[in-house]
Amino acid sequence: MRMILLILMEMNIMASFLNAESEKDKLEERGTQGEILVRFKVGVSEEKIQSVFDQYKLTVIEKYSLVENLFLCHTREGQDVHQLIDVLNQNSEIEYAESNQKVEALDVES
Repeated sequence: MRMILLILMEMNIMASFLNAESEKDKLEERGTQGEILVRFKVGVSEEKIQSVFDQYKLTVIEKYSLVENLFLCHTREGQDVHQLIDVLNQNSEIEYAESNQKVEALDVES
């Protein structure tokens, strides 16, 4: 009986590990391919914002009105999005840059 219980526990651990890997893959898929959110600091001029977009070949998809200086941008084909985000986050005029991701609410039992 103990052997069966140990085997079942081991199978449960393996299933949890595989599920975690599957969840990681899902998280990576949630990012909208080639889209990033870029928020510039308050006071950065429109000309400077445009020069950053030109420099990194970003196409503005949307400028959000509820959050000042926040833009949804599309990167050029084949561009390494993670590397671009790292570079943008080092720019002193950018508040933050991050990949555009779809978020799902979790069902939490109370």
